[in-house]
Amino acid sequence: MRSERANRRTSERGAGSSLRLSVSPSPRLFSSTRATRRAPRTAFTLVETIVVIVILGVVGALVVPRLTGGESRRVRGAAEAVAETLGALAARDAMLSQPLALLYDAERNALHAQVLTRGEHSWRPDRLIPDAPLGSVRLASVRVGHAELDTQTLRVELTQSQPREAIRVVLTDERGTNPWRAELAPGALRAVVREGDGADAPASEEGIDLDEAGREREPW
Repeated sequence: MRSERANRRTSERGAGSSLRLSVSPSPRLFSSTRATRRAPRTAFTLVETIVVIVILGVVGALVVPRLTGGESRRVRGAAEAVAETLGALAARDAMLSQPLALLYDAERNALHAQVLTRGEHSWRPDRLIPDAPLGSVRLASVRVGHAELDTQTLRVELTQSQPREAIRVVLTDERGTNPWRAELAPGALRAVVREGDGADAPASEEGIDLDEAGREREPW
């Protein structure tokens, strides 16, 4: 009797274990399903690409004008320094009887003035006329009247024996763009600064603003 009960329990345990083994899920099928769900993306969607393009366009629209505007402001500042030197040169020429000269120093990249002393008959720097340092700005061209001068050997002499012609100094940035010019008209005591190289008309034929040139009392 006991042996029959023991045999029955053994057979029930064997059947239960075989049933559990038959219904257990396949580990390969389960792992492959997880791998399929967690597969990472390897490319941008169309919406993400459009958003990136729009952001780059906005950043470029903000940065590029500031970079180019900075170069133009730098050239304009150098042109204003040249205009100050030309104005002081014209004022000294009106007061003195000694010859004056405007020179370019390539090593310092600056314009400066000299005066001819009477006793020694030698040229010396004129301390009353400020130098015009150009910094990173390039001296593009210098025109006196209708003559184009060599910028590397620039020397413009002002003598009382001849009337002073118009002087135009054109500056650009290092790439040769963003031109600004300083102009001193004949008889003017103050130079003016204008944007552009002024290549359309000779310096001596351009209109003169008498107020800007320091000749506001003269009739039109």
